[in-house]
Amino acid sequence: MTLSLTILAHLKAIQILPRRILLSTPGVQASVPMLRGTWGAALHALDFPTYSKVFNPDSSKSPLYLIRPGPINTNENPCIDFFIFNEGIDYDAVLLKAWGRACRNGLGPNRIPFFINGYVLDSFYSESRIDKPWNLGEAEWPLLEDPITSPCKLLFHTPLRTVRNGSLVENPTLADIVVAIHRRLGTFIPDCDQWKAIKSACIELARNTACSSWNGQRLDLVRWSSRQQDELEMQGVSGELLLPDGPGELWPLLAAAQWSHLGKGTIMGLGQLVIDSY
Repeated sequence: MTLSLTILAHLKAIQILPRRILLSTPGVQASVPMLRGTWGAALHALDFPTYSKVFNPDSSKSPLYLIRPGPINTNENPCIDFFIFNEGIDYDAVLLKAWGRACRNGLGPNRIPFFINGYVLDSFYSESRIDKPWNLGEAEWPLLEDPITSPCKLLFHTPLRTVRNGSLVENPTLADIVVAIHRRLGTFIPDCDQWKAIKSACIELARNTACSSWNGQRLDLVRWSSRQQDELEMQGVSGELLLPDGPGELWPLLAAAQWSHLGKGTIMGLGQLVIDSY
């Protein structure tokens, strides 16, 4: 079995339910951290057991949700992408009810109510998938060419926070990206031992894949922490890597990372990978 087929077999274990939610936030410039905090507080008050299962699953696992900004469009702004993973999908109705309560609780220091205007269909989703769970083994390569050989760019417009030896990686290589994706996806895979066994093969392939040097700059996110009652600086980088000969057998990892993100701060939309034509 090729490496790409092995990766795809493991990715079938990761279920995702994606939604794009169109919002109206009059009088408030709403950020993802702000919306996440308000929704989390509403869920905590509404159903604490569900909050615990979705926000704080087993210590080796990631939270079972991801919230990120939707596409910028004057007719669809603001909107967010709201993804639920694996067991979190079982609590979909409660999680949506918490969004309704969050709307009533309001945003900002003045607690200004906001509104959900519905769901938005976008080319990012196929109509057969909107509001229906599927698995990351079905994640589509976004370009028309053969995913193995198609030249492409790996773009990070939002802060990418990968750490090595306790320090931010400011010039990530393809191998750094692959390590971060492998680690992130592994937090959703029940039989993690077999997944760990292919890590070295993925890294070796990344090191031998034609790739440009990192072209980017620092991009930090400063957000307010209600728990610590202080501003937190989340250091990151934005930029791109070019794969002139395509990603080879690594393509399923990259396709899945469009949905899972990678690095630290993924639950707030950081580390979003966009794959574009070379």
